[in-house]
Amino acid sequence: MVSFVNVKIDDLLFLHDKGFRFVDIKSEFESQRLSDGSVNLVLYKSGKLLIQGPKLLVDKISSLLINKDFSPNKKTIPKQEASLSSNEWNSKIHIGSDETLKGDSFGGLVVCAFFYSPSFKDELLNLGVRDSKKISDSQIKSIASSLSKRFEGFFSIKNIFPEEYNNLVENLGSVTKVLNKLHLEVYNSLVSEKNLVSYAQDLKKIVFVVDKFPGCSVGDFKIISGESSSLAIAAASIIARSEALKQMSLLSSNAGFRLPMGSTHVEKALEILSSKGVDLRLFAKLHFRNVKKFL
Repeated sequence: MVSFVNVKIDDLLFLHDKGFRFVDIKSEFESQRLSDGSVNLVLYKSGKLLIQGPKLLVDKISSLLINKDFSPNKKTIPKQEASLSSNEWNSKIHIGSDETLKGDSFGGLVVCAFFYSPSFKDELLNLGVRDSKKISDSQIKSIASSLSKRFEGFFSIKNIFPEEYNNLVENLGSVTKVLNKLHLEVYNSLVSEKNLVSYAQDLKKIVFVVDKFPGCSVGDFKIISGESSSLAIAAASIIARSEALKQMSLLSSNAGFRLPMGSTHVEKALEILSSKGVDLRLFAKLHFRNVKKFL
């Protein structure tokens, strides 16, 4: 068990790419709780972070955090790319898109685009729409369910399973090209929806905002940390995340055991799948370094 002090939620978001997910808190004193299934991180409202789990894994996570500066007065480097503030984006009609599962060894890719009108703002906030990285999986499912019912026809999804994902990467030559293709497809699909006509006369002129990824070449605007700036991107991310959880649940059922999220602690799962004689392209991203190393 190891502890750190003066920690904030944003200091821990980088762990999302390492398989950690926000889970439900267990006491009134906790601010957030994260887990990768083996290690639990409990962030208290006091700013104290407690790491619990097997010593070797706790030491590994601690080493990732040890060089973090958790001082409340630390300076941050301003982002070089200009973008509108959340107040400015959320006062404009636009379409926002985001993707998930991109950094996970198992699973394919889910991309979603969401149409936003300022008249949606209060309802989206009341439903709990915000940065999906700060929401537990159970909350994600609940919010996404409400969004799907209330805003049917105002979003578009591409849910790509591993086999199709691997084929796309092989055919197009890179993940970046796959991402650009899918983001454009969900946008084009959404602007064909008749529901949008009452909000914008020329649907093709609706501003398209993409949560920026390396090599992004689509969208009128590409913004960093888009979920914090645009409710459209935040809603798209929540819906995409919910679909990704469903995909991983189905893949886990097909595998016969729970597949790990993220890109670490995956070797054991690869060994089990291989021992069963299954085709890994049906479950994993074949171009990932740890998967290629195993193969």
